[in-house]
Amino acid sequence: KVALYLCATLYFWSGFWKLRRYFWDWIFQYNFLLFSPISRLFSNFVVTKEGIPTMWTKLFGFSGVFLELLQGVGIIVAMETNNVILLTLSIFLSVAMHLFIFFFGIGPYRWNTMQMFMDVALLVTTGSNSADFRFLASAERPKTASLLYVFVFGVFIPAVAACNPVIAGKFLGGYRMATFHFCGNEGQYLLFIRKTALRRAMLYEKENKFSVVDGVPLVSLLNKTRLEGGPSRFSATEEFRTFAYHTDGFDVVRALKEGLEITGEKSFEDFDEKFLCIDANWSYLYGPLLSTKPDESLLSIRKRFLQLLTKALSPIEAADVCLLLVEPSSFVDPVKHFRILDLKNPSKEYKGGFSFKWH
Repeated sequence: KVALYLCATLYFWSGFWKLRRYFWDWIFQYNFLLFSPISRLFSNFVVTKEGIPTMWTKLFGFSGVFLELLQGVGIIVAMETNNVILLTLSIFLSVAMHLFIFFFGIGPYRWNTMQMFMDVALLVTTGSNSADFRFLASAERPKTASLLYVFVFGVFIPAVAACNPVIAGKFLGGYRMATFHFCGNEGQYLLFIRKTALRRAMLYEKENKFSVVDGVPLVSLLNKTRLEGGPSRFSATEEFRTFAYHTDGFDVVRALKEGLEITGEKSFEDFDEKFLCIDANWSYLYGPLLSTKPDESLLSIRKRFLQLLTKALSPIEAADVCLLLVEPSSFVDPVKHFRILDLKNPSKEYKGGFSFKWH
């Protein structure tokens, strides 16, 4: 029963968060449909030539959101009313959803496949055999400790994230844990490093014969991947060009122009030429964190990486390293908030926000 309740809350909260337009207006098309070799054959029906999601995919994605939410409600109601037909229907719908994702979405993604296996197992052991289901339904209600476990992970943490994603990211295992992935409204960051600061750090390393900081060759990594092997302007890098893709269509150029004073430059063109940029994925996949399961909402990990970076580039001067933070918003907040900070003087920051665009 505990496993069934947890599965039900997973579907409920995942569907609940997808009600926000971040999912069906952006994530569904770009993180699901265009990942599939099958759906990609029909890309003209998924997005327009300008890259804008089409209306029919928005409507289709929005209807699927309600379907997922109702799966969770159906499992809970079936367990409370001992309704084997409702349980069978709810699990059948969830399997159908996962099969759609398998073929027309992100494919054999690990948790999509695992959840489909769990649903089929539940359908075989409970839904298809009324005697087995009656035995399960007539079993004693889970003990208080088990119900508390369901409440904490299935109710409390997602509810807190709905009200304050930052608290969830700081104290409750990450905002993404509370929303169960692929719902949009993610927290992301871009780091902008002045090229002269990196060259100064390299010279300092050479003079002092010191190549690593806490076991991490950050300066060498940045030099090889950005100064020597990268384009002359950060606006031409993959990290910068795909940042909007990871932040629900966030207008990063507009944000940087608004907070340009933090960078110490007078124009975006000068800023573009004098700085290089890296994103959160670089620090996880190519940088010192070496994690294939990144979660940018884990604030302690982000803070540690920033400490490593500033230590590697030390001594840094004002506006040598600037940070653009795009933060997740609460469920009822229509604004995507962002901050631009100078890591030399974190108290110096620019705060802004954009209402999410209806494409």
